[in-house]
Amino acid sequence: MTSILVCGSLAFDDIGFFDQRLAADTRNVKLKRLYRAFGGCAMNIAYNLKRLGDEPIPFAYVGDDYVPEYQAHLLRLEISQRGIRTVPDTLSSRGIVLTDIDGAQFTAFYPGPSLQDDHARELQKLRTEIDFEGVAIAPDVPEKMLTAAHQLEQIPVRLWCPGQYTELLDRQQVETLVAFANLLIVNAHEWRTLCGQCDELELRSSVDTLIITDGPNPITLHQNLESEQVHVPPIADEQQVDPTGCGDAFAAAYLHYQLAQESPAFAARKAIEQAAACMAERGCQNH
Repeated sequence: MTSILVCGSLAFDDIGFFDQRLAADTRNVKLKRLYRAFGGCAMNIAYNLKRLGDEPIPFAYVGDDYVPEYQAHLLRLEISQRGIRTVPDTLSSRGIVLTDIDGAQFTAFYPGPSLQDDHARELQKLRTEIDFEGVAIAPDVPEKMLTAAHQLEQIPVRLWCPGQYTELLDRQQVETLVAFANLLIVNAHEWRTLCGQCDELELRSSVDTLIITDGPNPITLHQNLESEQVHVPPIADEQQVDPTGCGDAFAAAYLHYQLAQESPAFAARKAIEQAAACMAERGCQNH
């Protein structure tokens, strides 16, 4: 099995659906369905890596509510808990995800507990104990992503997914994290945001592989300043159950196939399949 360190959040998600279209002036929606799910970008990535046969080690800070429900969930999945750090008298991260009739989403996220002074020390301890072949820095508060980048730059394959924290990063933080990564996965909105902070050509030349997803539109692969597009097959309406976590599923699968030394286009096609499997189920960790 391939050992992969996954840094980021473990969260409980409240996922709701409504029959309106999300617009800039939307202030009030009435939900048609609402349910609770296991989430957090790091844990979603770890879940998909485990399903693909890897050995993910998630590193996340959690609150008292981690036990017993989420702990039992990880035990059932046989996902290692050696990187889980509990901060007493706190609550774990929580995501509130609202999905409109077209699949557009609005997310409110509580980042949960953090021990910044403890963060670097614990990451260094894990890195010395385990010979990781890859690392994924999942979306998290900027300070934690930067700490992970400084501590983990010696791991051979390094993925960064800025996700919902893209808009909170300043130019220096973007440059540091892009310099850390040799694999960067973003969606089209996140890429435009990063390019608003830094020169596009500099960003593209700083990573070995850049992948830009765009919903049902073709995926763009950039390698050595050369570009390639990968078609996204149409998904039947009945298979479009819940888009929550599809980006995490895609990122995990691409990382898995890159570590397996498959071609970028092959890895992208398999990642699309993994994202589609996630979309066909409710929640991020049920496919």
